[in-house]
Amino acid sequence: MEPIGYVMSRSTHDRILFVIKRGSRVGIGSFCTTRHPWYEDAVVMLRVNRIYSMNEEMDIGRTALIASSLGFDSNYQSELEYLVAECEVLGYKRVGDEKLFWLESPPMTSSPVYMADKEDIRRFFSGERYGRASVEIGRIKGTEIPFYLDLDSIARGHLFVTGMTRSGKSVSGDTLIVVYDVERSDISIVRIDSLCSGKHDIVELEPHRYFTVSLDLGMMKAVWMPIKAVIRHRNSARMVEIVTENGRKIRMTPDHSLYVWDGSKIRLISPKDMRKGSYWVVVPKGIEVPADRRVDPALAELMGMAIADGEVHGNEVFIYSNDPEIFLVAESAGVEYRRLERGLELRDELLKEAVSKGFPYILSLDNQPMGIFGIRGAMGKALEGYFSRTSWIDDANSLFRRYYDPTARSKRVGIALSLLGVPTFNHTPRGFLIWEPSLRIHVENLAAEMYAPRCVPDLKRRIKGGLIFERRRYEEIVRRVSSAEVDPRSEEKAIVDLYLKMIRSKVDFDRIVEIREVEGDSYVYDLSVPGTENFLANGIFVHNSSFAINLVKRSLNMNPRFLILDRRGEYEGLERVGAKIFEYKRFIPSSELLKAEDVARKLRISRGSSVWRLLSLVVEEIAAENLPLDGSTLMRKAKEIVAEMGGKNRQSLIELDARVRRFGKDLISYEEQLDIVKEVEGNNITVVDYSIDANYEDQFIATRDMIRRLLKHAVDSRKKGNFALIVLVEEAQYFAPERNAPIVGDPYSTGVAQALVEAISQSGGYNMGFVVISQRPAYLSKSLISQCNTVAAFRLRNGNDQDAIIRYTEGGDFVGSYLPGLDNNEAVIWG
Repeated sequence: MEPIGYVMSRSTHDRILFVIKRGSRVGIGSFCTTRHPWYEDAVVMLRVNRIYSMNEEMDIGRTALIASSLGFDSNYQSELEYLVAECEVLGYKRVGDEKLFWLESPPMTSSPVYMADKEDIRRFFSGERYGRASVEIGRIKGTEIPFYLDLDSIARGHLFVTGMTRSGKSVSGDTLIVVYDVERSDISIVRIDSLCSGKHDIVELEPHRYFTVSLDLGMMKAVWMPIKAVIRHRNSARMVEIVTENGRKIRMTPDHSLYVWDGSKIRLISPKDMRKGSYWVVVPKGIEVPADRRVDPALAELMGMAIADGEVHGNEVFIYSNDPEIFLVAESAGVEYRRLERGLELRDELLKEAVSKGFPYILSLDNQPMGIFGIRGAMGKALEGYFSRTSWIDDANSLFRRYYDPTARSKRVGIALSLLGVPTFNHTPRGFLIWEPSLRIHVENLAAEMYAPRCVPDLKRRIKGGLIFERRRYEEIVRRVSSAEVDPRSEEKAIVDLYLKMIRSKVDFDRIVEIREVEGDSYVYDLSVPGTENFLANGIFVHNSSFAINLVKRSLNMNPRFLILDRRGEYEGLERVGAKIFEYKRFIPSSELLKAEDVARKLRISRGSSVWRLLSLVVEEIAAENLPLDGSTLMRKAKEIVAEMGGKNRQSLIELDARVRRFGKDLISYEEQLDIVKEVEGNNITVVDYSIDANYEDQFIATRDMIRRLLKHAVDSRKKGNFALIVLVEEAQYFAPERNAPIVGDPYSTGVAQALVEAISQSGGYNMGFVVISQRPAYLSKSLISQCNTVAAFRLRNGNDQDAIIRYTEGGDFVGSYLPGLDNNEAVIWG
């Protein structure tokens, strides 16, 4: 084996320097080996974390540097150039011994260094004995050697996960997404790869400028959410293409999840776990379009015609048609034009912009009626102009319009119509069918919405007693019930209630008819959409996954107990593998456990004031009598206490009454709450959902109580040894932020920050471990970071975040050199 370099002086037992032999290809992260200074049968494993150049002649004050500054080509100094690699020492193993040893002494100067081959790496790593609770989470880079995390170690010593943890299961580059540019008030439908051009694999977008269409599961409608970043991944595997009943198609990696209806609920599922015909993808049926461009209706109609039949050449727009109607519309719009033998040449900047951007430009046009006679708005006229050139109705009584477009842009038009709430059917590469009544709503600017057919999936699995209805029959029942023509019979009530809920939502469904394997692209793409982590791709809602979700899924065969504090509603997909999901409100402590400080914060009462002292007495009385804590009960008890005190504190009573009247809506009844200990012991995976609202006070109170109850139970169960739990805390910086970091709510006065820090410092000895997750470690309490024995750091490019990892974990400066250069799906793990 040829050496790639030789050990230099000033190396230490944990840091080895070697000069790189010319022609050797050594990079950051390369595994290398060298001889042990004492044992012939031991090979020391190194990993390169820094490379720098050395050239004495190009140092300050030397001749070559002075000559170069004067413009002379002093290339003689290149012969004196050499590279130095700085390595961390991973350890060594001896022949016949699987134990890993730390290096006791640095190797001798000039000892050869070799590039480690796959067999060297396999021998070094594969000899480790993993426990029964070891979970494979990936492979060592450049090898096929699996890497494991030990759940027992996490339960005893905690895991901190940081950086870009999204797993990046992605869609093909030709996938169409919707982008709204707030600054330019512009809506476009573009290929996802157009946002990630050049050499960069991740493009951070300007905060809160670019938005995309995302699914709000709580409201069951499409919403605009900000795009944080566009991510590109290398791909060498085959992909999966999903085809729906109405012709929608999307290509994605096999483990990318998307939202589907399975006959009883909306859930997340990946193509590899999917069956055709049993699932319906979720598609939008309208969204609040930010249409604010004020354009003359006549010009808008001409825009629609030009988008359909025109092209931009230089400063002019050419429409290739001699239809007299186009001349009349151009004349009415007052646009400068010139007749040609094969069409019309027009000169107008707005018209040029509209044709350049295509059909999505119409979405940004205002559709408010103009003038006292209610002339149709710009959007309606533009739609009318466009579809007059590209579609037709077979007969006057038909409810469908046939759309045909030989330019193969029909996919963009179909997505745009779904954002307007116009159903489309039977998609082909050149066209589709449009539900004419819904289109007329926008063209004619009608106020009342007409009944539109929906692809509501078969719900027979939800009907007790095995009642099965033909689709046409129960769609007719639903239509008549929703229009108050009839009341449903009792045996039809279940199906009618569910159908009404789905019909009144702002989404539609399209049945999957084919799932096929196709050739993979060299690169695949993803969007980071904070808050929902899903986006509309080719008219279908797709979802991201994350390191933490994969860790939980891969642990299922060991039957561990997980409690997941889910801030973003990202763990709903675990329900299909047995997880129980609860709203955090179910764990807000009952009134006898609620403190006066909690109620005072809700009523905005300052601690130590006379009102606060009165409130403390009232809360104690309510807790003692186990009464519901609401505004009326609180004031009744307050009046009783003031009366017993002979009328004293009457002013405090008046002020308390004013506070209750103003902020009393924040008080809720705490009866019939769930016991977190019972839920955790009864379920392998318990998910607490915080995404239902932004009431941080209640969220913090519920979290504080859950953590303290679980810690007490873990301590009490130590002798029995029958309790073990891993608590996964997403977005941990919200619950325990650093004191000088941006703070949402009041985690310190509610006690949740202190409860979390105390639990992590004490719980490891009682088999209650924490997985603390934060993409911004600089904002997270350093007491949490420093107490995690294992760290998994994905890419971090922010200097403050890198500094937090370097200073408060055992990784040190070595780790800092890796963090900004990690590829997608790569992490540095130590501990």
